[in-house]
Amino acid sequence: MYKTNIVYTGIDFNSVDLDVKNSTYQMDFYLWFRSQKRVDASDIEFINSVDSFQKLQTDKAIVEETVALDNAIKDLGEELTYKAYRVKAGFKAQFYFRDYPFDKQILAVQFLHRKLTRNNLIYVVDFVGIGETTKQGILAKLERNNVFSSISDWKIKGANFFQNIMDNESTLGNPNLFRANSHLKYSRFNAVIEIKRNTLGFITKNLLPLLFLVGISYLIMFLPFDENAVIAISGTLMAVVFFHLSLASGLPDGISYAVVLDYAFYVIYGLIIFQLLLVVIAQRETIKENEIVLKRIVLMGRVVYPIVFLISFMSIAYIYGGVRLFPVQSRSTSEISQIASQNRTAPKTTDEKVTLTFEAWRIASIDKINRVLAVFTAEHPNITVKIQPVGVEWYTPMLEFQLENGIAPDVFYLRPFSRSQPLFEAGYLEPLGNLPGLKENFDLPARQPWLSENGESYAVPFRTISHGIYYNLDIFKELNLAVPTTWEALLTTAQAIKKAGYLPFANGIKTGVAASELIFMNLAPNFIGGREGRQKYESGERCFDDEHVVAAFQAVADLAPFLPDNPEKISLEQSKQLFLQGKVAMFIDHSLSISAFAQGKPDFKLGIFAMPAPKGQSEYVTYHPDFGIGLNAASKHKEEAKLLLEWLTKPETGELLSNEFPGFFTMHKKTPVLRNKYARDFLALNEGRETDVRWAFPKLMDSSPNGKALMQKNTEAVIMGQKTPQEAAEALQDGLAQWFKPAQRCIRK
Repeated sequence: MYKTNIVYTGIDFNSVDLDVKNSTYQMDFYLWFRSQKRVDASDIEFINSVDSFQKLQTDKAIVEETVALDNAIKDLGEELTYKAYRVKAGFKAQFYFRDYPFDKQILAVQFLHRKLTRNNLIYVVDFVGIGETTKQGILAKLERNNVFSSISDWKIKGANFFQNIMDNESTLGNPNLFRANSHLKYSRFNAVIEIKRNTLGFITKNLLPLLFLVGISYLIMFLPFDENAVIAISGTLMAVVFFHLSLASGLPDGISYAVVLDYAFYVIYGLIIFQLLLVVIAQRETIKENEIVLKRIVLMGRVVYPIVFLISFMSIAYIYGGVRLFPVQSRSTSEISQIASQNRTAPKTTDEKVTLTFEAWRIASIDKINRVLAVFTAEHPNITVKIQPVGVEWYTPMLEFQLENGIAPDVFYLRPFSRSQPLFEAGYLEPLGNLPGLKENFDLPARQPWLSENGESYAVPFRTISHGIYYNLDIFKELNLAVPTTWEALLTTAQAIKKAGYLPFANGIKTGVAASELIFMNLAPNFIGGREGRQKYESGERCFDDEHVVAAFQAVADLAPFLPDNPEKISLEQSKQLFLQGKVAMFIDHSLSISAFAQGKPDFKLGIFAMPAPKGQSEYVTYHPDFGIGLNAASKHKEEAKLLLEWLTKPETGELLSNEFPGFFTMHKKTPVLRNKYARDFLALNEGRETDVRWAFPKLMDSSPNGKALMQKNTEAVIMGQKTPQEAAEALQDGLAQWFKPAQRCIRK
């Protein structure tokens, strides 16, 4: 048995200098490790450094300290060590030039521990420290930091951080590995940047003179075919040869294959030789004397030359330049409409035993999920669904890695909006627009979080979460308080509770989601106007520092005096325990806590009411889609997986799920019959009120700083008295304007 140490690892790039000629690059970056104190995680070697297997100088750390555990890292009973380094080193790669000058290259930093195998240590990407969780976000960060400012000939096309395994077949003489068919396996950390040559810049800078030579060569076809023409064509040919050699000199020595640029020159050589051949033929006496034949030769040259040139270079542009002669349509449900139609009347079954793998991230819910899936298996005895539970906080990057490397399960949870849409656009997810039952049982708002830009469905809506305020009925009854129905009444009620010696709200803000999701995004819809108001910010019709956003942050400021003392020290779990003790009147939260409160067995009566809106304004409930279920486009069992997904679309399945998971609600058109009283109370909040998702998730999570992080940071600052509501709103606007185009062009009133 081994004890495996997890090391949170991150890289921030400062600059990159490229030496294409030698297939090397100089990198300047910050590198950090966060691990248990007894682990020397920084004892690494870079496996692709110019000086092979260069060791990190561990005594050169710019920061080395013991850090306190917070809510982002689970307390394992040990202190954590944090080390940061600034690394300036040369790295090498096997550059691939066959597509030159349309080539893409991979710049990587790869390292592993010098001594410890993956049994003892695994490097995990520190997405918390890096501040980005998607490839798009990492790419945007590199661009903002001008990492490639010194290399104008290249553009950054992609970036990714991931961990994989390096397998060493050597036993190193270890007797325990003899005859065991065992290898030494090391956890390898990879930071990869994909770059693409600036083709337009290359053509403008290097190939315009060549085009002039080609033009001059063609104009010779309109001159007399005499000895002067032969001399002119020969001179043009020599000029093209020398030009070819000068461009080829920019490539590394020893390349034994032809590149795209070579083939382009071969076409030009062929045209010039063809032209020279026509002139030579035209010099023959018999041809000179036959005017008709001579005209045909000249005409052939004038026509064939440009046609071959244009066809050749349009082909190159089509293959390498991203030019498309015809519109390309992505896969759509229309291609499988016939199959879907057949499925509606007679769903396919198979006599073969099939096991579907289903990846889910809520490990504590596995027994309940299996109980639900047992009903499906009873209906389809030849299909077994095997749950693959994961406890990874950064689920989407892990799933993306699985899909890229062909190791993803058949079906899996998908987060909503932009946190899953790139996976569909990349072709990893099966389109589901014609899945039987999907459109029939889910309306457009329910399907919207898992729709592509073209309106294609790629997941079955699975579960949603409601938001509201839990309250202690006993305290309210003792103080003769009514449930507040306006924001002003809520503040008056909180003041009365505080005056009576009770704490009005149990909410602390140490846990990040407590400030952003439970407080700000819970109350914000009532101040910005729900879905319609949110969409005005997303379109640029409103700025994020207008009077509505200031009012939302003012509401946060109004709540601050009614929160516990030192709220920055109280985590979400501690807030729940504080409320369960019965000395706190209210707790702003979501429906997921229903099960936790039931297990806590409070000795008081519990009630739930909606977050109230200011007097005279419409009320909105934050009703947020948590996740859907997607299908791996590379699954070997698509038909069986679609049977599972079709079963999930049924209203009776939704009701089964809602009762197994009180606090999660299915998104079917038909309202489920719920056994849990508190779940019924939460669902009843939607009656007479409009609903909307958490504000930041549809459009504001695509880059950094993302909307959720900004809302969290500024909500905390307002609660702690570090910012005024106006300053918080301005910080939200300024942060989003760094990358969100509607915020850059929004209309100020």
